[in-house]
Amino acid sequence: MPARLDVLVFALTRLAASSGGQVGLPASSVETSLGAVGEDGGIEAQYALGCAYLGLAYGNVAPHDIAQSKDGRRGRAILLRAADAGRADAWLRLYEAAASCRGPVSDKEMTRFFLEQAAAADIVEAQRTLGALLLKEAGCLEEAERAVRWLHQAAAPGDPESRYLLETLVLPLPPLAPATERAIIEQVRAVDEELAARMLVARVYHLTRREAMNCNSPPEAVVDGWVFRACCR
Repeated sequence: MPARLDVLVFALTRLAASSGGQVGLPASSVETSLGAVGEDGGIEAQYALGCAYLGLAYGNVAPHDIAQSKDGRRGRAILLRAADAGRADAWLRLYEAAASCRGPVSDKEMTRFFLEQAAAADIVEAQRTLGALLLKEAGCLEEAERAVRWLHQAAAPGDPESRYLLETLVLPLPPLAPATERAIIEQVRAVDEELAARMLVARVYHLTRREAMNCNSPPEAVVDGWVFRACCR
């Protein structure tokens, strides 16, 4: 059982992290107290101390106010304990620490693992980051669709950056035979001539969804002798 003093120091640290105040104690004392609370199963204390060892702030408290020095190996071990115990943000902190280091392929794989765990734990920032990375790496439509699913999950709670990425998305669509493309455009044109024109312009000039739908002048595209005009409001 941690001493009452250790519990009190941890409470002061949490208060400073949320309020922006100062812990007001030597880092050695804070480190010892958080270590004692963490060893007794205190997940939040583990999270705070793990962040500090990795050089990451704990809320508004700087790492040097919690730990006397950085200790990457110890920090990762403690954060892994917190993550396994249910502190989802710990996965994101592990990713941030790993992503800031340059290492071999195995380290890159572990970095991706941390990010995927954070995204699976519904951390919006992780879902957005993972979606953007997968989209950047996508070489086919199936891979792009996986990226889009993560971006949609991040955008659902209202994340503006994820919404922007979705609106400016250009999928790696495979080339279509001219006859197939012509047939598709004709089918759309029979229902909505303006939409067909936008689709054709987007296809020819590789426009994003936002660019195709928000043009302010009548688009014109000439493909195989076709000329489509439509008024864009």
